[in-house]
Amino acid sequence: MPVDYSGTIFRLAYIDTNVVSEVSKRMEPERSALINLFASERIAPCYSTLSVIEIMERQDLFRDYHECFGILPSLLVKGHDQLVEEEIKSYPDPIRIDPVICSIWGLRDSHITDPRDKLKKLIALSGADRQREIWKRDIPVILNGMLSLVPNYPPAGDKYTKKEIKEFVRLINYQHLALQFPSFIKTLEANGQTFNIDAFPSLKMRAFSTFYRFYDNKQRKPKDSDVFDILMSSVLPYIDIAYLEVDQAEILRKIKRIDPFISKLEVKTLADLRPVTT
Repeated sequence: MPVDYSGTIFRLAYIDTNVVSEVSKRMEPERSALINLFASERIAPCYSTLSVIEIMERQDLFRDYHECFGILPSLLVKGHDQLVEEEIKSYPDPIRIDPVICSIWGLRDSHITDPRDKLKKLIALSGADRQREIWKRDIPVILNGMLSLVPNYPPAGDKYTKKEIKEFVRLINYQHLALQFPSFIKTLEANGQTFNIDAFPSLKMRAFSTFYRFYDNKQRKPKDSDVFDILMSSVLPYIDIAYLEVDQAEILRKIKRIDPFISKLEVKTLADLRPVTT
């Protein structure tokens, strides 16, 4: 969704950690193509706070990132928990949810002596650093929860049908809300309302990402990093363009064939920044 920043409307371009890392390492022609895109179009690069924390932990990568992206109108976007809470408050219509936490524009301004310190303070205010530590501690539990339905949710035939996939997404998200936000579910039931999964784009994104990583490909070995990748993907329904690593981009293309809720999201990889050769 486009956002208004200082009177100018920007489209949001999400850049995942792998793309930031590769482009920041002076990777050409991708680096120049991406910077020129942001400079010539009203497109603002945005990042998950989890990505920025990871970048800051590596001094060499942060230096390259700061040099490459420091002058751009960059934004931090909300995490999974923040989005779910806002979707509950906005139920049943999430259309007005703003995915942006704050701007990190101007990190290379002359009066900022320590851009890393500025970022740390912004992230601390968002609470993302504390949430990340909780997730890191609980990765085995979270991963086990994501995998728990695999043996109990086999397809009726050789492959999952579109209907089965969408029912998986509805079921896993209803269970999540019933466990984490029981008062919300109780209020729905008391008012005789039907649970509308379309009111929770972030949860749908998480559930679809979980399905295509673990359920659609049972031969794939789960990794701890999958947890963060899945949680960070929650914001993508609120984004206009996403530059992703190849596997995540392919997952989103599969989701688009099943559900239109991210139909307007432009899915890109580093290959899209390279000149077309004939």
